[in-house]
Amino acid sequence: MIKTISTEFSVEERFQFMENYVNLVIKNEANSLIISGDSGLGKSWRVMKIIDTYKDLPYFLVKGFATARALYDTLYRHRNKLIVFDDCDSILEDKVAINILKGALDSYDRRTISWLAKSGDKSIPLQFDFSGRVIFISNKPLESFDKAIMSRALSINVFMTNEEKIEEMIRLSLTSEYLPNIATSIKYSVALELVPYMDKEGVNLRTLEKAIKVYVTSNFNERTIQYIGETA
Repeated sequence: MIKTISTEFSVEERFQFMENYVNLVIKNEANSLIISGDSGLGKSWRVMKIIDTYKDLPYFLVKGFATARALYDTLYRHRNKLIVFDDCDSILEDKVAINILKGALDSYDRRTISWLAKSGDKSIPLQFDFSGRVIFISNKPLESFDKAIMSRALSINVFMTNEEKIEEMIRLSLTSEYLPNIATSIKYSVALELVPYMDKEGVNLRTLEKAIKVYVTSNFNERTIQYIGETA
């Protein structure tokens, strides 16, 4: 599946749209959001940073693999909360899980979910009403998502070109909120050293963080950054 990269809006604008959408879901003005983009772009970091500004917000974070049955149980146990599925693409590729999500993400005032099959956990009912909200953070391109899920959710594409990754890496290195305990001059210097390697598939914004931390804690020089860039 080809990744569609939007060039009409800047990276900063798209992340601002993403922030606005996350706030809409948190405030219960939208039931769900899909955030799609390459790994290592800071999607999860940005979402959790927004969530943390809401001091008493009840939420539940799911990372990694989940079955359809685990999805049903999770939706029940946290049916009144915000649920964040981070890199949990397995449920987006399972037909049973997708059918469950259709009920959870609907726009109806009453969203009823059913699991009409035998289950070992007697505490979980075969049917319940879900009043929570859901955010998906995924590396999958939006084109690969089930159309029924897409029609029910807000969505934002933050895939970046190599040039955009460089711009975002430089921009982040100059901000005080990114790795706040490290001097901006160091972050910026390391970011510049990584620029020649940004056309490599494994180099991303996560590489920047690793390189900065290695540089600071080990007192290494530019040769270390070169090694990190070449072996990413």
